[in-house]
Amino acid sequence: MPEDFLDHLSHDAISTFLADFGEWIEFEPYKEEPHKLLALIERDAATKIPGLTGASSYKHEVMIANAHPPAGRRAIQTGKDAVWFANRVGGKKERFIVMKVPENDQGVWLLEVG
Repeated sequence: MPEDFLDHLSHDAISTFLADFGEWIEFEPYKEEPHKLLALIERDAATKIPGLTGASSYKHEVMIANAHPPAGRRAIQTGKDAVWFANRVGGKKERFIVMKVPENDQGVWLLEVG
């Protein structure tokens, strides 16, 4: 199959999946203006921080489109880019730093944030 056909098919599938199951987040690129993106978020439970009473840490996975803004992002800067979303559904928005990019392909970025 022609490569542009597969690219278009991949883009259409991701766009549909995000539109059906995604939620709006605020993506804050390093030294650029923040903008809204559709994302899939897998929220993990808080983990205790050893040695700190009552302190906890969160690590979540966020999927966004690998596309030109405003639909997605073409580049990610770990340790510098950030995302804003509620830690739990219905909660107040919080800022999470992009810590790691475990996977990416022509269609999707998988980001570990915390």
